[in-house]
Amino acid sequence: MKSHFPRILPGLAALLALSLVIASCSLPVPIISRNTLFKPYTRSAPSVSPDGKHVVYTALDGDVRNLYIRTVGADDDTVLTNVKKGASYFFWARNSKMVVFSQSTAEGLEFFVVDVATGAIRPLLPYGKGVPKDAAVEVVAVSIKRPDEIAIMVNARDPSIFDLHLVNVRTGDMKLLAEGKSNLLRWYVDPEFALRGYLLSEPDGGQSFWKYQDGRFTRELTWHLLDDSSWPLAFPAKAHSCLMFDSRGAKTLGVLRYNLDTGDTTVLARDPQYDIRKIMVDSEWENVDAVFIQGDTSRWVAVDPGISPKLKFLQSKFHGEVEVYNRSADRKVWTVGELSDVAPPVYYLYYADEMRLSRLYSASDELAGKPFARMKVIQFTARDGMPIHGYLTTPRRGRGPWPTVLLVHGGPWLRDAWGFNPEAQWLANRGYAVLQVNFRGSMGYDKAYLNAGNRQWGLGMQTDLADGAAWAVKAGVAKAGAVAIMGGSYGGYAAVSGAITTPNSYVAAVAVNPFLDLTDYLSIIPPTWEAYRTNLEQRVGRVPRYESGLKEGQVKDSTDWTDADRAEIQRLKAVSPYYHAEKVSIPLLIAQGKRDALARPAVAQKFVDRLKKLGKNVELVLYDDSSHMLQTEDRQDFYFRAELFLASYLGGRVEK
Repeated sequence: MKSHFPRILPGLAALLALSLVIASCSLPVPIISRNTLFKPYTRSAPSVSPDGKHVVYTALDGDVRNLYIRTVGADDDTVLTNVKKGASYFFWARNSKMVVFSQSTAEGLEFFVVDVATGAIRPLLPYGKGVPKDAAVEVVAVSIKRPDEIAIMVNARDPSIFDLHLVNVRTGDMKLLAEGKSNLLRWYVDPEFALRGYLLSEPDGGQSFWKYQDGRFTRELTWHLLDDSSWPLAFPAKAHSCLMFDSRGAKTLGVLRYNLDTGDTTVLARDPQYDIRKIMVDSEWENVDAVFIQGDTSRWVAVDPGISPKLKFLQSKFHGEVEVYNRSADRKVWTVGELSDVAPPVYYLYYADEMRLSRLYSASDELAGKPFARMKVIQFTARDGMPIHGYLTTPRRGRGPWPTVLLVHGGPWLRDAWGFNPEAQWLANRGYAVLQVNFRGSMGYDKAYLNAGNRQWGLGMQTDLADGAAWAVKAGVAKAGAVAIMGGSYGGYAAVSGAITTPNSYVAAVAVNPFLDLTDYLSIIPPTWEAYRTNLEQRVGRVPRYESGLKEGQVKDSTDWTDADRAEIQRLKAVSPYYHAEKVSIPLLIAQGKRDALARPAVAQKFVDRLKKLGKNVELVLYDDSSHMLQTEDRQDFYFRAELFLASYLGGRVEK
């Protein structure tokens, strides 16, 4: 008799496979450890040398990050620096023989130069001999035409003033090109390092470009506050034009060529909806090859038709977004990255003429293959009708509504972006939906979106967040009565402000180094920010200062306030959490660096003391060695405390 078993077997196999799928879907997602998630990336993005022969990057060796070098086309990675304080920011000198890198010290950042052939290291600047160790340095330009030199601006003479210098990376010789002034924002040189002008801040919060010609500076262009993301970008050698960002007369920030003789402009690239955030230029600084547009998602868009197929090839090979880090001087070798929402970046060499990719490494092998959650683009309408953009990350398993954390970005003139976000992944892994709102004032969407946040701390910027939480509940994403708000810096301000102004939207708040008293924050801005003070006064608020005399620029004594001064102080206090402790009605966790010079720990301590006297549920954690950014060890401790805190009020998972 013929057996029927062979006929039954395929059906059983299908049922067995289906049962395994169902079982796997019902299993909880494994806990991803905080130590793994918040450990700094093992390797940084790479940078190819101008001659296209070598790549450098930083990599962790234990707890120290040092520079490594690799020959293009080989697998011969070797350590280039072996310094106990490590290496952070770095870039190639245009001679392809030296790499400039920075080290964090107790005073600030110090810059050094390493010879790639010998490994010899020496300070870039004469620290202690004309340049204080706490001097702030900004790179103005590197040029293939002056390969042994770099142009920098440094505040060695006065903490609030940046002078323009040329530094020889081979010899260390430092030459003063021009002295700055207190409202100077940027210097401009051409590829021959000839001085072309500077950018100054204006009293209305805008800025102006002053052209240098025939030994003197003359005002050439003025941008008022609404267009203050505009500025010159590059000046080709001996050219009568420059490349610049400009939003005048337009909705978004575009890239233009500006004729310095006639004032005529030519639009090279502009997106109708989103701002252009950066550009790809040739080594002569004359032609724009491509522009980077950062909207809800980001993309490189070709301006030069010859670049278009090279970018399209990259986009066809990568599943996520394409990032271009740098290129060799002949534009043949690129360093690029594949960006994803569920994995750290993966870096490649791209041989552009051949349209060939060669994988270098992942930023973190330890994070590969972890059960990360997808990030989605979302949009909702604020109470005043303004469209608000953002992102949503939900747990991999289960269906909403979920307990939710509203994670608020800092700045506030920054933004959240699509991509891999360790904090969002941590929270989603613990069982929370994660909502990230690019409230009004966030960058990248258009100039109206940015300027809608002017003087809206605690007001429209805050209600955008509450409206986002309400949208998430209505959409079935967030569980009603189970939304917490969390953030650092401005995001910390927003978290505490949310606990005061819209407490019905949240059940708990977590804040890291929050700005609690805007009158204090605006009174103590560091000298290096002096040129940006008028912009802060227009976008946040104004603390009364003397406008002339021996005390010019200093904060006024209250006895000298005018009626307008008093009104402005009252406005700032009305949106400062420090003055409204009695209105806090939800549990609050505050983490504060004791070395924070922007959000002062004394203010946080007094605020918390007041809350405790009022019987409020508040916890303050002070970190002795952290400033406005928590150090790695302190950050790990904070995430542990935040995880327990959130679980107490939202019911999420906790790592054992």
